[in-house]
Amino acid sequence: MPALAQSKIAVVNFERILRESPQSKNAERRLESEFKKKEADLNDVATRLRQAGEKLDKESVTLSETQRRDRQNQLADMDRDFQRRQRDLRDEVGQRKQAEFAEVVNSANRAIKSVAEKDGYDVIFQEAAYANPKVDITDRVLKAMSDGAATPAK
Repeated sequence: MPALAQSKIAVVNFERILRESPQSKNAERRLESEFKKKEADLNDVATRLRQAGEKLDKESVTLSETQRRDRQNQLADMDRDFQRRQRDLRDEVGQRKQAEFAEVVNSANRAIKSVAEKDGYDVIFQEAAYANPKVDITDRVLKAMSDGAATPAK
């Protein structure tokens, strides 16, 4: 127990780092710009699908049974294509987000290690049920990340 009493211990609020770090904000901006056009295209498809459905509803009383069935099949095909594209985009966004934030986590870990070495910490916890605010070094880690201590060694 005496060794523990002499240890220098700190905690880091990792959720806050993922929310506030410049690397996280940059990752969010990259993802947003990367997928903005694809999301707009998908929204256009959704609008066309909705309009086609409304047009079919309005014109269905004047269409023959064959024409109505053909238009319903076209609408169903459009809907399946839309659902597939929506699912593909969601999967692609998820994969890219995971890759981007893996680098943010690596960057945060490098900054935590840098702060630990610089300030002589023996242990830094990323999760704690309770931590006295005086042992929370999240602000210092965020500053280290902003100052470039979290960039990979070259």
